[in-house]
Amino acid sequence: MSGIVARSAQWQGAGSGGVPAFGGASREFDGNDDIEVVSTDYAFTESDTFSVAANVKLGSETFERGFVGTGSYNLHTSGWYMRVRNTGQIRFIIGYDGANFIYRDSDSAISLDQWINLIATFDNGSITIYVDGVMQTSSGGSQGYRTILQSSTLYIGSPRGTNFWLGFLSNIRIYDDILTAGEIATLSGGGHVASRLVGWWLLDSDDVLD
Repeated sequence: MSGIVARSAQWQGAGSGGVPAFGGASREFDGNDDIEVVSTDYAFTESDTFSVAANVKLGSETFERGFVGTGSYNLHTSGWYMRVRNTGQIRFIIGYDGANFIYRDSDSAISLDQWINLIATFDNGSITIYVDGVMQTSSGGSQGYRTILQSSTLYIGSPRGTNFWLGFLSNIRIYDDILTAGEIATLSGGGHVASRLVGWWLLDSDDVLD
């Protein structure tokens, strides 16, 4: 894959078989310009509850690289996104504008060149992160958090064309509710959860389900 690729809202829904686990179907992102742009609206408001799950395999370095979201890396503008920090920790951010956002980090850095399951949930102002099914206890933080502005376009591989992902991505899922403990365990174990699923991108090499 090379460059910006626009995708429709196609996704494999409930009841479909052959669900790949931890990169069984995945795509490599080169860290330079690879990005998937999904036109469907995946914006949420501050009163919403939602969850984001992804299998990621980080390349040979840690840097401020985003991999899924509707927000922008630059100044944490409106929307939400997930990224790896230069410390190797995972950060989930929900922004209001250039000066207002909340976030939570994973407790420690993720391993390089290894498949990791990441899940973030948002429930009326509260963020929780899970790494391979383990809830992270980092306290997170905020800066003038007030509300979430609508931001409709979903980006996979980069938050709005900056700080591109280096490595592999697989099974990006978005749910319009909070995942239960059992569902988190299922996803972190390589299984599939269809209930309340509103978007699913396997990122397989043939592009059929993207």
